[in-house]
Amino acid sequence: MTRLRGWAPKGERLVDKVPQGKWKTATFLAALRNDRIDAPCLFDGPINGERFRAYVDQFLVPTLKPGDVVILDNLGSHKGKAVRKAIRDVGAPKGKQWSLVDVWRKRVDYPELKAAVQNQAAS
Repeated sequence: MTRLRGWAPKGERLVDKVPQGKWKTATFLAALRNDRIDAPCLFDGPINGERFRAYVDQFLVPTLKPGDVVILDNLGSHKGKAVRKAIRDVGAPKGKQWSLVDVWRKRVDYPELKAAVQNQAAS
C-alpha cells in the first residue's frame, strides 16, 4: 500500500512505489503438535486439492504414527477422499468430524472433543 503521508525536500513532491496488483501468494502448511511443528512445507501460490494431496503424501504421512489425531478445517482441498484415505491408512483414528470453525466459535463441546481425542489415543 502506498503511504498517505511522508517527508520530502521542501518544494518537491513525495513519490512512493506501489506493486500495481502484481501480488505473489505463498502458502505455508505444517502439522502442529503439542511440543513442535512437524512437516513444514511452503508452496509458491495458492493451495488446491492437488497440492494439498502432494503435501499429505510427501510430508505429513511420513511423520504420522498410528493413533495420531488429524484435524482439518472446511477448505475444499481438505475434503478429498484420497487425502482422508492416505491419513487413515497410517492409523489415524476415524472419529466424529468437527469443523475448526465450529471449534473456534465454541459450537463444539470441549469436554466432548477432549474425551474423543483421549479415547482414540487410548485405543
